[in-house]
Amino acid sequence: FGHRRGGMLSYPVTVSGGSLEVGFLHGPSENPLVNAIEVLVGQASSNLVQLKSRLPIGTSKLSVNDVTLIPNPVFKNEKITVQLVSSIESLTFVSMYSLNGALVYQKSFTTFVGHNEMELFPENLEAGIYLVKISTAGNDMLKKIIVKN
Repeated sequence: FGHRRGGMLSYPVTVSGGSLEVGFLHGPSENPLVNAIEVLVGQASSNLVQLKSRLPIGTSKLSVNDVTLIPNPVFKNEKITVQLVSSIESLTFVSMYSLNGALVYQKSFTTFVGHNEMELFPENLEAGIYLVKISTAGNDMLKKIIVKN
């Protein structure tokens, strides 16, 4: 099967009597990202096409327990590791803001299902408190980090 990105897979199937059930594996080693399933009825008939879904709704939300900043507090010019647990594969943006709202650092990553670690290398930050905004799949989370001399 392999991994495909940004493409479309097409598998013509003929069903004569009975039903067809389509499933997707989802676990630590599998990562389905399905945007659509199209069902085409080849001939006009009175046959019933019924679609059922067991896809979880709203599982891409981040919670406070899903994101950790290490170390915190951090020293000037020290690497910051963002640990993130994600339920979907997504493009994730990490932005750092000073308390007056100025953007001081930004980086993007692709996060995958499960545990992710992203390394940030913000330079020349003054000692103080900063807000770290993590944005993924339309969801935002703010965390606080302290920078020491």
